[in-house]
Amino acid sequence: MRMKQQLKRISAVLAAAITVSMMSTAVLAEESGSSSAQSASQEVVQASSTSSASQSVAASSSQTSLQTESSSSSSTAPTPTPTAEPTPTPSPVSGEPFVSNYDLRNASGYVGDLVRDKNNDVIPQGTLKVTIVDERLAGQPNALVASDVRLMPQNGTNFSAMEGKVTSVNGTSYEVVFNSLQYLGGDNTFKFDISYASSYQLPVTSLSVSLPQCYTIEKTGSQSGAQLRAPGLIVKEFNYGGASVPAGSPFTLNLTIFATSGDQALSDVTVSLALPENVSMATGNSSVYVGKISPESTKQISFEILPSANLTGGVASLQLTMSGVGETDGTKSDATATITVPVVQPERFEITKVEGAETLMVGEEGYLEVTFVNKGKEAISNVSAEISGTNLKNPGQSQYLGNVQPGTENTAEFSISSDTEGTIAGLITLTYESSNGQTKTITKEFSCTVNPGMEMNPDIGMQFPEEPMPEPSTGLPVIAWVGIVVGVLVVAAIVVVVVLKKKKAKQLAQLEAEDEDEDI
Repeated sequence: MRMKQQLKRISAVLAAAITVSMMSTAVLAEESGSSSAQSASQEVVQASSTSSASQSVAASSSQTSLQTESSSSSSTAPTPTPTAEPTPTPSPVSGEPFVSNYDLRNASGYVGDLVRDKNNDVIPQGTLKVTIVDERLAGQPNALVASDVRLMPQNGTNFSAMEGKVTSVNGTSYEVVFNSLQYLGGDNTFKFDISYASSYQLPVTSLSVSLPQCYTIEKTGSQSGAQLRAPGLIVKEFNYGGASVPAGSPFTLNLTIFATSGDQALSDVTVSLALPENVSMATGNSSVYVGKISPESTKQISFEILPSANLTGGVASLQLTMSGVGETDGTKSDATATITVPVVQPERFEITKVEGAETLMVGEEGYLEVTFVNKGKEAISNVSAEISGTNLKNPGQSQYLGNVQPGTENTAEFSISSDTEGTIAGLITLTYESSNGQTKTITKEFSCTVNPGMEMNPDIGMQFPEEPMPEPSTGLPVIAWVGIVVGVLVVAAIVVVVVLKKKKAKQLAQLEAEDEDEDI
């Protein structure tokens, strides 16, 4: 009987422990928002009751084991709160815009550095052009329009610039120009923001580009501790008076020498000129001493040059060598340049003579011949001749004469006539192409007097002027003189015949005598 009461007590303790455990589980389920935990708890309680009954039957063999089981059940720990899953790290968005290229120019428009000196108030300024690639634009329904994008510089302590201007668009890339870019010193990373129109549904993006050409120096009176840059030398402009120069005639070559940006001026600047064959100096020296040039400043110099009259190569290549040294630290600055000057032979294509009828009658046709010659050293191409004028029956006659080689002469002939009495005032025009391909013309005037034609009488025909009858002459008539001459000729012929016959008879007699002597 005592054993049964102890078993009942142990079963009650176990049931109470299991109930407390299930209640703790239900509270946790309520905190996490699960409504199914209570039903699960009830099922567990029922299962615990069944388990208790079985345990009480099995524990009848030993009180010690029941006490141990009760102690173990009463010390069961509460269920721990589960750990929440970590939030995944988003992967980088593909197709983010980036700067693919840039071009930085100084205030003079040349590639150069923007150097900020801490010891003065001069702020270097230039223009920055960047190329931006944004693959996100490929998914847009419409192509990018320049007005749909804004580029605002993040002006701060190192840079200041105007709003970027889109200058060209090519698919998903476009070029932007930031004007009035000022480098204030310090960090040389230029930053700006890109924003598109709302229809693109793209967020504002910040981009940056590092500009190593922008840096800060701190000069002192002696310039100690600072490495100074010497300006470079270039030919900014040149001219020689026109599109070409004639061979055999001097011309002036004008040069503008420009010193690029730098930390010091150039001194002892010299410009030398190397001339090709058949080109020489007309006057002066082939080297010019310029002296001092400050950074980003210019100097004007000139050379007097004479191309030979025999120069037929078409161009003369002049080689320039420029040199100088840094005024402060003696850093050398050297540069070379080539200037090409077209040289043409002077044209000596001339009309030398015009021959033709000086007078014509109305309706009569005459001729006109023009002679021309190429006295130059280069061929004249595609020559054609044409006549025009007033009181000319057939103006506009034209002939193609081809090419005229140096030192050769040629002619062209035309027919002229007029239906009106008066004067033909004409013009001969020769059109040709020079050696440099230019079409040119030369002209020559001619004239001819047109007299009235003969009058026709319908009754008696053409009227000819009457010639005066010859007066009768005194003395023998002409026929008498003719008879005398004929008589003299007949007598002379008879004499000649007689003499020939006598001479022939004599020769026969001599032959017969010789034959007889031979017979004896």
